[in-house]
Amino acid sequence: MKPNQLSILFYFLFTCLVSSQETFNSKNLIVTNGDLVTNTVAQDSSAQAVVIYEYGNTYVDRNTFDLTSEIKRKIKILSKEALDRANISVYLYKDGRSQQRVKNISATAYNLEGNEITTTVLQEESIFNDEYNENYTILKFVIPNVKVGTVLTYSYTQTSPFMFKYYPWAFQSDIPKLYSEYNTSIPANYDYNIKLVGSQTLDVNDSKLGTKCLSLNGGSANCVNSVYVMKNIPAFTEEEFMTTKDNYLSRIEYELKTFKGFDGREKNYTKTWDVVDKELKTENSIGKQLKKGNVVKDLLPSDIVNEDNKLNKAKSIVNYVKTNFKWNERFNLFKETSIKDLINDKTGNANQINLLLYNLLNENGIDVKPIILSTRENGLPTKIYPVLTDFNYILINAEIEGKNYLLDATDKFLAFGQIPYYCLNQYGRVLDFKKGSYWIDIDTGISSTKLYKTVLNVDEDYGLTGSVENSLKGYPALYQKKKYFINPSEYIKNIQDKVSTIKLSDHKVSTTELDSETFNQTFNVSLYPERIGDQLYINPFLFSFFDENPFKLQERTYPIDFGFKDVYQHSIRINIPDDYEVTDLPKDVTKKLPNNTGELVFNAIKEDNAVILFFKYDFKESIYNSQYYKYLKYYLSVVLDIEKNTLIVLKKKSNLQD
Repeated sequence: MKPNQLSILFYFLFTCLVSSQETFNSKNLIVTNGDLVTNTVAQDSSAQAVVIYEYGNTYVDRNTFDLTSEIKRKIKILSKEALDRANISVYLYKDGRSQQRVKNISATAYNLEGNEITTTVLQEESIFNDEYNENYTILKFVIPNVKVGTVLTYSYTQTSPFMFKYYPWAFQSDIPKLYSEYNTSIPANYDYNIKLVGSQTLDVNDSKLGTKCLSLNGGSANCVNSVYVMKNIPAFTEEEFMTTKDNYLSRIEYELKTFKGFDGREKNYTKTWDVVDKELKTENSIGKQLKKGNVVKDLLPSDIVNEDNKLNKAKSIVNYVKTNFKWNERFNLFKETSIKDLINDKTGNANQINLLLYNLLNENGIDVKPIILSTRENGLPTKIYPVLTDFNYILINAEIEGKNYLLDATDKFLAFGQIPYYCLNQYGRVLDFKKGSYWIDIDTGISSTKLYKTVLNVDEDYGLTGSVENSLKGYPALYQKKKYFINPSEYIKNIQDKVSTIKLSDHKVSTTELDSETFNQTFNVSLYPERIGDQLYINPFLFSFFDENPFKLQERTYPIDFGFKDVYQHSIRINIPDDYEVTDLPKDVTKKLPNNTGELVFNAIKEDNAVILFFKYDFKESIYNSQYYKYLKYYLSVVLDIEKNTLIVLKKKSNLQD
């Protein structure tokens, strides 16, 4: 064979090999040899599984008028961690009279045995229903004979009598997808708010008018037929400092606005805030509970009632509720609520406790208004139109001497004006039933700081002894207070376990009030730094604020949400004996985040018989958009490098003279 022919043959074989490794059939449910032999995803080499193809088609059935959704998926299993992808769960809504159902279930596992494709079909006995809660059942089925390398396919049809819950479509999930298509046919007499969520863009977004899609009693309705397609969708990877992933997953959602019947009648489903305010004013779980002054009138002790200073009175009332009533760790915003029950039982949900707080403050001359919001794990409420099911929590806003305080009485460790961390979710809705409700930013205005002040002394045995003062303020203080006051001995043990090479002693906590805004502790330390000959290599950072860089992704498409602004600071002094010389000091470092949203300063100087180090960095925003991710990732890598690799090198003077 000639050399050029050999080269052509090699090129052909190489091309075929690469093609077989990277080619999936992403057009339909048909499983090909290429689907089975391909073991990686070009866009994501770490993927445990990949959706090769998925298809959805939702329409209103001409005969039953049920909302009907046909679902099809083809998934490749790439690792054993993804074997549970064979366990399919479909959540079905019910309201007591009607419910969603599933029919036409079909599923197959495809495997490559030698050069032959084998199939294993889902059996009926592997399909079952499970109760989830009062509003949902779960239909489950398990596809058999699924292993690493399997391609599984499944399809089913879901029917629903609930037109207000038009079937949503999630283009993005926790594994990559090569092709996702969603088709909809919406009759013209149904008008929906259609919302595209997430950062991914549609490759196809086409809509056409269809005629006479539905007919009833001589009337008919046209429809809008739409096709949405996304290709090569990256997996959504969760990382620290984020709210619920449901805020960011790329998907299409629907909210029914109006329905027009064939007889001309019209029903509005989406209301204005003016209408919702009027309804909330009179409904039982919030509106009526705001008028319980007669129930709480004689509840407070006389010393609180007779307090003249409004701020002190408000603080005492909040403390009274936190001390005398226990939260049952339930939210239950729009469930049946009774302040009377809370007073009798001494235990209740967050809605009861904070509405009791509202009534006590209001009855004692404090200007208060309730705020409804959605917690971080519940997702952000839409601002486009009122959707009360988006909200799950209530806070109280108190205006005292021209300043607003966000108040919550569910946690005895909260400082006055501090709210639970899970409530730090950007914005909420103030319910003002006189002037109308309005949006407000959820910002307590409480700064958060973490400070270590360390003094170390070099002793004759090449060891270090000294003292550490640790001061925390804001949310860092809240976390440590809970750990310490719940179990002091376990708290101290955990500190010691984290720094096993350092001996801690004489631990003291000067904070005595559970609701203090600060937490202050001191302890003595002793340790032996690395020694080579007569040289000491001292890492002065005995305690680190971060154990590792929380930002590990190549790219992050959703915001970095810390919840609050934060400042970190080390102040360190190392006292050096006369017979030691400093031979090496670290260089100064200064870094800034773009637009002055954060600054890092580190310096070390020798001053008389001491080395003094100062290290401070901050995050001046509570939320950074995804464009800041690479800067934050680098910023924290510098922080970790300074804390882990900084060395002060000392050597005895006598050896230098030799």
